[in-house]
Amino acid sequence: MPNVEIKENFKKFKKDKLAELELLKQSAEGEDEKPLFRNRYGFRSKDGNPRSKEFAEGKRIDSADEFLQCMVDESSAMGLACLTGPPAFGKTVTMQQIVYAAAQKCLAQTNERVDIKSTQKLPLLPLFMRAAVLSEIMSNSNEKMTTLRQLVELFLNDGIAQKIFPDGAKASILKLYDMDQVLNCIDGLDEAAEHQELVEGSIKHAVKSAAATDRRVHMLLSTTEHSYVHSRACLRLGDLSEVNLQPLDEYRRQKIITKRLKKSSEQKGRHISGEAVCDCRQIFRASNESISYLPDD
Repeated sequence: MPNVEIKENFKKFKKDKLAELELLKQSAEGEDEKPLFRNRYGFRSKDGNPRSKEFAEGKRIDSADEFLQCMVDESSAMGLACLTGPPAFGKTVTMQQIVYAAAQKCLAQTNERVDIKSTQKLPLLPLFMRAAVLSEIMSNSNEKMTTLRQLVELFLNDGIAQKIFPDGAKASILKLYDMDQVLNCIDGLDEAAEHQELVEGSIKHAVKSAAATDRRVHMLLSTTEHSYVHSRACLRLGDLSEVNLQPLDEYRRQKIITKRLKKSSEQKGRHISGEAVCDCRQIFRASNESISYLPDD
């Protein structure tokens, strides 16, 4: 009987001590972690200082083009970003819209005269990769993957084999990659299964290597909030700004309705009144729809 009591006391002591340690950990890391969770979707920092008032409060970003501009702007702190949100919340769609905006800008730049001696004027080529596909490719490969460049090359080889990319694309894309002119987009890190740690480790290595040689890489990732928190606890993805997708608020609803009605009225040669917009807002409110970010541009 005394042994049972001792065991119970020991279990209680252990439970209380773990709770105490967790509280101490939260207290110690609180100030460092707050900026990560304050950096919600729509944030744009001018000075890149995580302690600044603007960083804490954030600023709304209204389009894929504006988001892309934040990523390529040399003065911006968002060259590295990770989209987070619950499952089926629009992360993939959001990333695809940003990739489309980047592709349109890239196409426009290639139609102009490009100074190949100035990387600042070279087009930033978006490369969209699904983490689940990367994981499958790695599972079927005997090659040892340690760097992001190796993953990109493996992805391109698979794309060429499946006739997704033309034969000559690999050399051109890798050349742009080596010049830091590729927007590396990896969707669904949480879907990389047993290769998630490897993929995130290669991203960390690429970012650190670029920083050590005063280069600038462009990285856009997406994952669930839970997976992001876990990765951060494992000291990964710490160099990326968390960009948390938010449900469509009243401001964005009104803006989307106004924009779409205006576009429709222009096509039909009609004028849309403010009352019509208000009526549509009432319909939205009544239907209780919750649409997540990024409208059609």
